[in-house]
Formats: sequence, structure tokens, C-alpha cells
Amino acid sequence: MRDKLNQPLTVEGKSSNKKRLTRGKSFGYQVLGFGSGGVAKAYLQATGGTVSDSGGARFHTFTGNGTFEVTALGNDADGVTGSAVNYAIVAGGGGGGTDNGGGGGAGGYRLVTDLSQSVTAQSYSITIGGGGGGGSSGGNSSALGLTSTGGGRGANLNSGAANGGSGGGGSNNRSAGSGISGQGNNGASAGTFVGGGGGGKANAGSGRNGGNGTAYLDGSTYGGGGGGGQNNSTPGNGGNGGGGNGAQSANASPNAGATNTGGGGGGGGGANAAGSGAGGGSGIVVISYPFVA
Repeated sequence: MRDKLNQPLTVEGKSSNKKRLTRGKSFGYQVLGFGSGGVAKAYLQATGGTVSDSGGARFHTFTGNGTFEVTALGNDADGVTGSAVNYAIVAGGGGGGTDNGGGGGAGGYRLVTDLSQSVTAQSYSITIGGGGGGGSSGGNSSALGLTSTGGGRGANLNSGAANGGSGGGGSNNRSAGSGISGQGNNGASAGTFVGGGGGGKANAGSGRNGGNGTAYLDGSTYGGGGGGGQNNSTPGNGGNGGGGNGAQSANASPNAGATNTGGGGGGGGGANAAGSGAGGGSGIVVISYPFVA
């Protein structure tokens, strides 16, 4: 009789002791919400810029100088490195040239979208390059210890285009500028009374048209080259991503590169230095990483 009393009670053919053990395991996994291995996900924490969340990521957007401060790292759970970020570092676009001027080259555009950039818990200075005025190259942008080079100015009647993140377009048989590998592309060469397009992030200038830019994870496209100016003919179009259109004649105005895109400015129209080039667009920096509020 005593042996029978010491046997565990059973419910529907299963040991009640085993049933209680199963409950304990279920509680620890489901109610506490731990992932496999028992580690709860902790995301990277940071401040600075304009902060927004979208699609499981947090974005810090800088349209002016500032500080990106990493206050805490994540814990590498769920297959995501807790110290990894993506970024778009876009410099200021170059200004268009004068007198059938070449389009300005887009600002240099460093881009990472595979979380291959690591950060530590510290403050990072952010610098946003300004767009170059007509006939001037753009300013550099920097973030996370990296620098993107300003876009090269477009050529004019008397001088060739400048090299830069993307090179400026040629003009009146003056040379086009060269871009920097990994940041942009070359400007387009041009003949007499023709302004070539400035280079963009995605591709080089082509004929009168500026090269196109490239989209970042925030859905915006940056780094379009400026279109070349003409003398009473069809001017070039600015590249997608903020590039300005060139002018058709001395009486028409070229378009400036769009603000905070690094777009190149359009080249001036007319002959004998009659039409001025437009300014390039200012740069931008966007840093993002996995985050769920």
C-alpha cells in the first residue's frame, strides 16, 4: 500500500510531475519572450540629427553640422551585430560652368547598406559640405571618420572642369573632370558651344545630361550630376538625385542642385561668357541601423 501511495499521480496517462515540468519550460520561453539561447534583443542606442523609425530601422538625418553620439551598443542577438550601422555620406555638389558651361559634378557619395560599418560608444562629429557656387566646386562632408569629396565644377569657355567626388562636365572642347572611385563618376566631354553633363553617383555624365544618383535606405535619391548649358539649343537635364538642368541661352537661367542632395548645378547658356552657371546642392548624412521601438 505504501508503494502505491508514493507513485506519482497521472492525468490522461501522463505523469502530473512531467506535466508541471512542461509548464515551467513553456512559461520561460513564451511569457518572458527570450529568443533562442535565452538572450533578449537589445538594439544600438544613439542620438543626433533628425530621428525617425521605418521598416525596422532607425534613421539619423543630418542636414547641417552636428554630432552622432552612440550611447550604448546592441548585444548581437537575432543574427544582427549590435555595433553595425549603414550610412549615406554625401558631399556638396559642384557648380555649373559659365558660357555653354558644363554641368557641375555631384558631391562624392559614400554608401553602405549591408551593416558592414562598425561603431563604438562615443561621439562622432558630422560635417555637411555646402554646394559650390557657379564655377566653384562643392565642399566635403564627413561622418564616422570618413570623408566624401565635393563635386567638381563644370568647365567654361576658358578652363576645363574640376575633378571631384564626381567630375564636372566639359565645355567648348575643354576637358571634363574625373570622379573618385567609390564616390562618383566622370563628367561628359563636350564640343564647341556644348556643355557636357556632370557625373553622378550611379553613372557618368552622358552628352549634355548629368549622371544619375543612387537611392539610400530612407527612400531618397542623392548624387545627381548637373546638365550642360547650350547656345540657343536644347540644354542638358540634371541627373535624378538633385542635379540641376542647364540653361538654353544667355537669357535663360540654369537650375541649381537641390538642397541636401549633393546634386550638381546646371551649366550656363549663351556665348562669350554671357550666362552664369548655377550652384550645386548642399550635402547630407544619413546613418541607420536595425531598431524596433
